[in-house]
Amino acid sequence: MVTISQICKKYGRTNAVTDVSLTVPDGTIFGLLGANGAGKTSTLHMLAGIITPDSGTVEVDGQDIQKHPVAVKQAIGFVPDMYSHFDRLTGWEYLHFAADMYRVPTDVRSDRLTHYLPLFELDGYVNRYIGSYSHGTKQKLMIVGSLLHQPQLWVLDEPLTGLDSVSTARLLDEMRRVRDGGGIVFFSSPVLNAVENICDAVGVIDNGRLIASGVLDEWYRQNPGVSLEHMFPVRLPDGDGHA
Repeated sequence: MVTISQICKKYGRTNAVTDVSLTVPDGTIFGLLGANGAGKTSTLHMLAGIITPDSGTVEVDGQDIQKHPVAVKQAIGFVPDMYSHFDRLTGWEYLHFAADMYRVPTDVRSDRLTHYLPLFELDGYVNRYIGSYSHGTKQKLMIVGSLLHQPQLWVLDEPLTGLDSVSTARLLDEMRRVRDGGGIVFFSSPVLNAVENICDAVGVIDNGRLIASGVLDEWYRQNPGVSLEHMFPVRLPDGDGHA
């Protein structure tokens, strides 16, 4: 379970995230919706332990990420929205760096790379420098690197951007696999129809505040035939901040 309690983040005088609270149970794909600059990336970065909240807490399976950063981060896989700082590495160097960080044994990483590289059509790219990759190829590399340790909490910041239809379908299948194995997938996206197709629950963030959250099945029962795309921003059931 992920429990986010009143997290806040300010950059200078700008409140990027204000009092966001969420509870997301195991076995859930959770989509975070919002316009550019709404606070999605800052929220995901605090969830993944990339940045520290100014106040509030993030707990994964009952452990506070600030008090137990190494233990909690070992269970998290993270796909960023920007990755230019890896451009001077080859694909192989990045993947082995990621596997080393998460202490994935050599034989285990070999088996997983044998599975994931062809799945995301990366076989012909791993010996090249990441700086030469297209945006979509970089995205696929980050996805594979985040899966090598089989995370229980998979955090992805706009992961569908730049992916072709085949890779998108395979990514969504991996999200379902993590969810069906009892894990949590937490991702942001501006693509509402993709969110409708894959998510169990969603939240809407606006100007740094979570203005709605809820379980999609409840929304559909209360609003038959109405898609999120036609109702955005949407007030979902159980709008007190709990999924």
